Amino acid sequence: MKQRTILILLALAAMLALSVGLSMAQGPRPTLPTDQFDGGIQALVGREFTYQGHLKKGGSPVNATCTMAFRLYDDATAGNLWGAITTTVAIADGLFTVPLDFGPYAFRGSARWLEIAVACPGDPGFSTLTPRQALTAVPYALSLRPGAEIIEAVHSGAILLARNTVTGTVSGGLSGISDSTLGYGVHGLATAGSGATSGVYGESESAQGYGVYGVSDHVGVYGETSAAGGNGVFGYSRATSSETYGVYGRTDSIQGMGVFGRAAATTGYAYGVYGRSDSTQGRGVRGVATASSGYVVGVEGESASTDGYGVY
Repeated sequence: MKQRTILILLALAAMLALSVGLSMAQGPRPTLPTDQFDGGIQALVGREFTYQGHLKKGGSPVNATCTMAFRLYDDATAGNLWGAITTTVAIADGLFTVPLDFGPYAFRGSARWLEIAVACPGDPGFSTLTPRQALTAVPYALSLRPGAEIIEAVHSGAILLARNTVTGTVSGGLSGISDSTLGYGVHGLATAGSGATSGVYGESESAQGYGVYGVSDHVGVYGETSAAGGNGVFGYSRATSSETYGVYGRTDSIQGMGVFGRAAATTGYAYGVYGRSDSTQGRGVRGVATASSGYVVGVEGESASTDGYGVY
C-alpha cells in the first residue's frame, strides 16, 4: 500500500481464553491448598485480548482517531474468516491499543492471522495493511494446545482441574469426544504396577447420583482386566446398613436381562455369575420376581451340557 506502514509492537495472544492467565507467566506456579479450589470462582477470565501497534502515514506517526477493521483468518493470505470487529481507535504518536473479542469459537488451538484495515480522517476509504499478523500464543497457553502434554509432579490433588459451578442444569466439568470408530471419549491410564489405582475413577456426593454413568446403543460401561486376579468391573457399596448394591443392573426390555454373566472359557471351573456371602444369614445369590401374576422366576438356571447343572 502507499506510504502507510504498521509496526507491531506487541500482540498478546491471550485469545486462547484459557484459565491460564498472563499472571502465571510472571513467576513460578504457586502451591494452592485444596480449600481454595472448593471456594468457588470469584471472577472469570474473559475472552478479550489486547492488541497494540504503531501506525505511520507518509513516514510520520499518526495522531488521530481512526476507524480500524480487524478480521481473523486461519491462513496467512487466504483461508476462512473466523471473526470481524470494526471499532474506533484513538492513536497518539502512532501508538494505539485496542481490546478484541472474536467470540467463544474463534480460537480452538489452530493458528490464526489478523488482517487490519484502517481509515483515518481525510482518507477516501479503508486501506488494508499487509501482511496479515500471525497471532502467537502466551507461553503457558501452549500447554493446553491440541496434542499438548501436561507433565508435572503434583504430590497432592489433580494436575488439571475442570470445574463447572453451574447448579440445577445438565452440565459437565469435563467433556471428551472422539469421532473415531475405535476411539475413546475419555481414556484413563494408571501406570503403577501395584497399589489401589484406577484408570478412571468416578464419584458422586448425591444420594441419587452415579459415580460413573455410561450410555450406549451397545455397551454402556465396559470393563476389562488382564490380571490373573483382577476384575473387569468392580462395584463396591460401603454402606453398612439399608438396602445397597455393589452392582445394580436394570433392563426395560421384555427380552432383556438386568445383569448378564458369561464365562467364555470352554474348559475349566468357570462361572458365568458367581455370588458369595460371608454373613451367617446371607445368600450368595438371591433372585426376586415382583410380578404378582404370569410366568415369572426369581432365579433361573440353564445348562446345555448333558453333565451340567442349570443351578448348582
